[in-house]
Amino acid sequence: MSMLGSRRYALARAGIRLTRRPPATVVALLLTTLAVGLPLFVATLAVALRPAWMQLTGPAQAVVFVAAGAPGAEIAALRTRIAELPGVTDASHVPREAALADMLRRAPGGALPDLKSNPLPDSVVVTFARGLAPDAIDASVSALGKLAKVDSVQFDAQWHRQWHATLGVVIAIGSAIAIALLLLAVTAAVASARLIGDASLDEARVLALVGADPAYQRRPYAYAGALLGLAGGLLACAAVAGALAALGPLLADLATAWRADLRWELLPWPVMVSVTALAGLIGLAAGSALGRQAGEQAQG
Repeated sequence: MSMLGSRRYALARAGIRLTRRPPATVVALLLTTLAVGLPLFVATLAVALRPAWMQLTGPAQAVVFVAAGAPGAEIAALRTRIAELPGVTDASHVPREAALADMLRRAPGGALPDLKSNPLPDSVVVTFARGLAPDAIDASVSALGKLAKVDSVQFDAQWHRQWHATLGVVIAIGSAIAIALLLLAVTAAVASARLIGDASLDEARVLALVGADPAYQRRPYAYAGALLGLAGGLLACAAVAGALAALGPLLADLATAWRADLRWELLPWPVMVSVTALAGLIGLAAGSALGRQAGEQAQG
């Protein structure tokens, strides 16, 4: 049999294998769809929530209040010294006039009386490197308080430690969930291939008797697994699209409530195609392994 003919035969046998036991095929397809769709849905939500996550995990900041009466040259020199401290990525000067204007803008109408003089000092907003350890930030904050022309430093070290520890737990749990979902997808693909595997070894024994090579024997199993994986991947993409459409109003209300720029959209089509192709490849590998096992049993 020619190479094209053997593959055509394997594809036909794969189709027969899938239609021979409809209940098992339906269960396998649903299992594959769930295994691919759940990680895909979580990944879609994760991408949409990334802007909000970046805001929550933004770099820590401290406010340095400059001593009253410090001239502009000394404030500029102070900014230079602050920027040289370990872990500091930015030191922005906030003039006292700008601070007062911002406070008046944020205050409700009539909440503040007319001020004859500006009681606010000049300040420097210090931004630390993203992900910097609390101990390193505490050391830099301590150094800030010792600089000349610094009146006081505002930084809630205890709150930052609690927030840093909470983020560590959230990241660890998220990583564990991602690994579990990946293992679920692989396990489901393997289990699906076994569900559609023919319990009878007659076909494998006949092929072994006529001298069919191992690759020829494995091919129908591999093609059946690949078809199942591709179908499950396509159904998973459709299910995620339907879920986003159904949850659209609720997700929009969530974005409005949190005043966040959340875009609940499907992942780019190359990603969706890659996910479907990956599901097909996993099914192909699982089916090939099942065919190899069946061939070994037939020869034994």
